[in-house]
Amino acid sequence: ARAERGELLFGTVDTFLMWQLSKGGIFATDYTNAARTMPFNIHTLEWDEELLKLFSIPRAMLPEVYQSGHKFGYTHKSVLRAPGEICGVAGDQQAALFGHRHRRGHGRAGACGLRLSLRHLPAGHEGVRGGGFPDNRGEKRRGL
Repeated sequence: ARAERGELLFGTVDTFLMWQLSKGGIFATDYTNAARTMPFNIHTLEWDEELLKLFSIPRAMLPEVYQSGHKFGYTHKSVLRAPGEICGVAGDQQAALFGHRHRRGHGRAGACGLRLSLRHLPAGHEGVRGGGFPDNRGEKRRGL
């Protein structure tokens, strides 16, 4: 019942950090972080209502989802002595996709950790399963 009323919230690490920095003023995430959760549909870029129903997850407990370069809001004045704008969020390995996009002439970007992100799948990738990540232009990038 509390989850359905929005009193119990769920989010990713960036959701938690923005919530804390804004003293509860921002409850959001970006596509790259939401895409790593089961109930986020990477094709529609929305929480998947069918999966939410299947797992009995109330929509009210999930953060709003925006592009990584979205102006999410401001930190609370008590955190930095003055409000600071939060205008960009990206997951760790997923951020490699964005950062690499600005380096011309390179076909791959990787980050060591739980996953490897690639701008283009290398030759011989048959049988490799990956996911799509929308960039700030709405274009899909691939990740393993």
